[in-house]
Amino acid sequence: MLIKIQNIEEECGQLEDECENLKRRINRLLNEAEKDKEEGKVNHENETNAFFEENQKKANELKTKLFTFTEAVEDPDNQ
Repeated sequence: MLIKIQNIEEECGQLEDECENLKRRINRLLNEAEKDKEEGKVNHENETNAFFEENQKKANELKTKLFTFTEAVEDPDNQ
């Protein structure tokens, strides 16, 4: 009977160790997932800002060309 109790206690100890290892692994995976999520957010913001700046530059270039063309067409000396 005593051997049976010792075996059960040993098995419980092993299961507790396994539970602790799994808890640490789960926490590590959750931390990695959170880190990846944050990096993805930052990358998305950087890409969005780059596209916005590029679009603003193109819009300004087109506006300049449009006004230059409009002024040239309206200029009576050009006709």
